[in-house]
Amino acid sequence: MLTTDSTGADLNGELAPLPSGGLRTHGSFFVLLRANQRSDGIFYLDVPNASDANTNGIPDFFEVDLPVTEIATSGSFESADADGKVAAVWQREAKSREGTCRVTLTGLLDGLNLTFAHKFQILEYSGALPYRNIEGETNVTASVTLTQKGTNLTLSGNMVFEKTGAARLGLQSGLWKDAKTQTIAYHAIDELPRQGNEYRAPLSLQDGDVATRGEDYVSWLLRIVDPNDTNGNGVPDLSDEGGKRVPPTISLSRSGTNLLLSISGEIGKLHEVETTPALGQVNWSLVTNVTVTSDPQIVSLRVPTNPRRTAFWRVHAR
Repeated sequence: MLTTDSTGADLNGELAPLPSGGLRTHGSFFVLLRANQRSDGIFYLDVPNASDANTNGIPDFFEVDLPVTEIATSGSFESADADGKVAAVWQREAKSREGTCRVTLTGLLDGLNLTFAHKFQILEYSGALPYRNIEGETNVTASVTLTQKGTNLTLSGNMVFEKTGAARLGLQSGLWKDAKTQTIAYHAIDELPRQGNEYRAPLSLQDGDVATRGEDYVSWLLRIVDPNDTNGNGVPDLSDEGGKRVPPTISLSRSGTNLLLSISGEIGKLHEVETTPALGQVNWSLVTNVTVTSDPQIVSLRVPTNPRRTAFWRVHAR
C-alpha cells in the first residue's frame, strides 16, 4: 500500500511526482503487511512517460483518452528490513481513467520475490476557460469549471492572470470549490511559459484531497490552449497586452414563475439590467444592478403578470 503520509497512518494511495532531474519520476512511502508483520519504507518508481502519440508534449500515460499497453518500468525501495528493486508493468484502455499495474519487489530480507496486482487511476481535469482581457488592465479574469475525466467530479471558481509585459503571463493564487463545495487552494505561478498558443507550468494545490488527513495530491500540470488571436499578431488574446473590450451577452429562459437571465460579462464589473415594453423607446427602466462574479451569472426576474404584455431586457456594463 502506498501513501504520501510519512507516518503511514493515512494510506491515501498517492504515487507523487518527484523533482525533475532525479533518478526516478515518482515516489511514495509504502506499507507492506505479511503474516501480521508490517514493514514501512520508501518507494521509487518510474511511470511510462516516454510515449507522446499526439505530440502535444503530454505523456500518453497521463491522458485518459489514450491507451497504455503493457509498458514496463523500474524502480527501487528502501526499508528498515531490506533494500531492493521494483519492476512494474502498466496497462490501461483508451477512454478509461483506471488501469492495472503489476508490481514485483525483489531483494526482500527473506529472499522472496513478491508480485502485487494493483489498480491505478489517472486524475485529469479539463474544461473551457472563458476570460475577459480588457485593454489597459493588467489582470485577466476567468471563471472555470473543470471536470475530472471519467467522473462527474468538478473543480470550479475564478482564476486571475497577470499580464507582466512582453506577452508574458502569471497566475495569482486563488480558491476553487470541489463537487462537495469544499475549498481547494492553489498557489500562484510567477510565469506561465508560452509556446505558440499554449501555456504550460506546474501547478501546486495546498491540498488536492481534503477528505484525507494530510495534505496530498498537491502537484499538477496546468496546460492552457488559446486559439484566439483577434489582431493576428501571433500572441493569443489571453496574454495580449492590447486586450479587447468584450460586450456582455445575455440569454433568457423560463423556470416556473421566474425568468432566468444569463449574463456573460466581465467578472467584477457592475452590470445594469433594464427593461422596456417596446423597442425604440428612449427610456428604459432599471430592474437591478448586478456585479458579475461568475461567467455566466444567472439573474432571476419575475414573469410579467399580463400574459399579453411584451417585455424586452438589456444589460449595460459599467
